[in-house]
Amino acid sequence: MLELLRTRARYGYDFIKAIAELAGGEYSPSAGVIYPTLASLQQTGHATLAQDSGGKKLYAITPQGTAFLESQRDALLRAHARLASAALVADARHAPQLQRSMQNFNTALHLRLSRGPLQPEDLRRLAEAIDRAAIDIERS
Repeated sequence: MLELLRTRARYGYDFIKAIAELAGGEYSPSAGVIYPTLASLQQTGHATLAQDSGGKKLYAITPQGTAFLESQRDALLRAHARLASAALVADARHAPQLQRSMQNFNTALHLRLSRGPLQPEDLRRLAEAIDRAAIDIERS
């Protein structure tokens, strides 16, 4: 979050959008994560409240926050790598071929489940088919 503040002052909701964008939509932090973190950054002197108008708080990085961020360069690189990895997953997940295949799977499963109650043997066969598909996907 300090890295995002280094680029410009931000409102709490801006962090949610920016982090979700960095992760390609694969991860989006909740307000329950963002606002306590901002409060902690204020308490440690790494961020300050630049403006408070009508309940919207604009946060900015402090010189102390910039120095701390510089001292944590390795951790920042690891965080960027995790977000980039999530973005790659999101890009792949949105491939039309995978979207079609996942929709086909969901439809087939829904149709099978809607035919009525499943017997234990039916549940076992369905679970085995799903497990086989998962293993095939993992191995490919």
